[in-house]
Amino acid sequence: MSEVLNSFIDNFVLKDKRERYKSLLSSKKRRKDGVWDLLHDGRHLDKQRFQLYLIKEADDVLKKLQKLSVQNSVYVLVNNEDGDGRDMSIHAVLEDYFGKQVDVLAYDHVVKAGYYENHEGEIYVFSKDD
Repeated sequence: MSEVLNSFIDNFVLKDKRERYKSLLSSKKRRKDGVWDLLHDGRHLDKQRFQLYLIKEADDVLKKLQKLSVQNSVYVLVNNEDGDGRDMSIHAVLEDYFGKQVDVLAYDHVVKAGYYENHEGEIYVFSKDD
């Protein structure tokens, strides 16, 4: 499993579920199930570190991320094999997924902050220091 994904799990997944997600997400056979479980349900995310926003524009998410010093390149988890597990620019992530009710998470492991949107259209910005 990548260092970036390990960092996300250690900082933003509930403590009692971390080993489960590390196992699922590091398995080629089970990764898709792990991404689905983590992002679609969201109950295993440490919501104390996530701030829900009523945001209608991608630029508003970008501004909040810039205040947290999120850089251009982020690691992406998404329920879509084409986009999952790769680095993308935050601009591309927002262009491809914002407002489309797709389970997606973009994470900057350097500043430990990012963006999460679920299939219900809830939009979160998260940070370790929030």
